[in-house]
Amino acid sequence: MKKFLTLCLLGLLITSTTFASVEDHEMDKEPYVVSAELKALEANDFMPPKLPETAEDYAQVFLYMAMNDLFEYDIDLINARFDVATSGDSKDKINLGYDLAGNKYPEYMGYTNRVSYNISSAGLGSKLTIKLYDTDFEEDDIKLMKNLAKLRAKGYAMQLKESSIIKDDMSDIIKAKAIYEWTVWNASYDEDLNRISRTAFGFFDNKSAVCSGYTAAFNMICREFGIDIQAVAGDTKNSSSDSGHMWSLARLEGILVHIDPTWGDPVGDHLPEDYISYDYFALEPKMMKEDHIWDDTIYGE
Repeated sequence: MKKFLTLCLLGLLITSTTFASVEDHEMDKEPYVVSAELKALEANDFMPPKLPETAEDYAQVFLYMAMNDLFEYDIDLINARFDVATSGDSKDKINLGYDLAGNKYPEYMGYTNRVSYNISSAGLGSKLTIKLYDTDFEEDDIKLMKNLAKLRAKGYAMQLKESSIIKDDMSDIIKAKAIYEWTVWNASYDEDLNRISRTAFGFFDNKSAVCSGYTAAFNMICREFGIDIQAVAGDTKNSSSDSGHMWSLARLEGILVHIDPTWGDPVGDHLPEDYISYDYFALEPKMMKEDHIWDDTIYGE
């Protein structure tokens, strides 16, 4: 079992980057939960914007790359002058796009912790080349871990159905509660903060994870049951750590709620091994804000 208030490293680190200048984009106040783009990607029926113009556009590019095991991706910046394409404003947009994708979808983005990109002249415009990689994992290992994590999520979801722990006629909140309990009982917090523990694969195969691993595994199984869910990257109040925290944001019975499976798995000298806390299951935002912090412009108030 994991330490109750231990925070995890999110691992979204960025190297030198440049890309095309665009106008500011105002985000919707109501956050999307499992975007239409993600659903289309899972159905193999989606291509990212050919000419990204916003951070959200670039987040779609990164998500597309991660879900299709692409570690390099070229974008033709039509009629974009080299000096404009390499501007500071452009750099900020692509960096934010990388953060958005990684922080909302660790189940796909958690296997790479670096992004690099460069601009080259291409005819009348410029060409942007984006690369995703990891400081610990090779590309073949990343592909294998992601594919195995998908199989594990499907397999455990099937076990939950076959054992009648989850039934088709249950409400989403009852299904989510069963998955929350399964998540807490089937892994322990990795206090050594190993890199693999930030992934769903680390959770499923090592039975050990940090908050991004807990969240990724929980979200993957929830999605197997059609639950609308994504991750939230934020922090906690009175935290002595600057590494941040991650948990889930779901829409259950039409209501937007926060779920923190990592904090549902507390440890203590006198706690039994199968102890579970429901203090952070399906909390409405106002209640979650008592000790969790996030960006309202991205995840809603």
